[in-house]
Amino acid sequence: MVIPMPALPVFAGAPPPEVQEQWIRLKWSVVGMIVFGTGRLIFAAISGVLAVDMMGLLSLFISIVMGAFIFKDDEHLSKVYGCLASSICQVCAEGGQSGMQCLMPFLMVTGMNALFDFLLRFRLLSVMPFGLFLGGTLASEFAAVFFAWQIFSFLRGQSGGGGGSFMDAERGGGVPMRDGPGNQDGQYARVQPGGFQPFGGAGNRLGA
Repeated sequence: MVIPMPALPVFAGAPPPEVQEQWIRLKWSVVGMIVFGTGRLIFAAISGVLAVDMMGLLSLFISIVMGAFIFKDDEHLSKVYGCLASSICQVCAEGGQSGMQCLMPFLMVTGMNALFDFLLRFRLLSVMPFGLFLGGTLASEFAAVFFAWQIFSFLRGQSGGGGGSFMDAERGGGVPMRDGPGNQDGQYARVQPGGFQPFGGAGNRLGA
């Protein structure tokens, strides 16, 4: 069965100055996920709840990978990205899926992780010291979702709420523009992926 997915905006390039504060807070939320997630793994094994929390830890790892790919050029998280890009995530790195392109997938995956961690593992908060790191993970996940949503909402508002793509100039697409004709209000330029135009060719008559 195929679940239909709505067309989602794709963002690239550096975050605009208007969301720089949220961007920094999102970064430290990802760092919190790494720190508390590591402690959560260690004390899950010590407390004997590793089998119960295995799926949650795996989902958390996926969120951390996405977060590291978002901040691949950050002074602190670039080392995490480099380690992942040269090992288990090499295929993703070679595909160029990084930076702002990972913002929306990170938001969706981390939001689901936070929800399931809260609903399915809330009772494990009483298992100490594992519960301390589980609580820290939950706080970091919800904070990351909140700040990622703020950034996404701002960028979507700049695009007029459409489903276009904000592509980096180095990749041959559109450019986030601050000035220029038709952009006096400082909005980002929206460019649809690809240059295909339907019914744009000369065509041939049947039987010719």
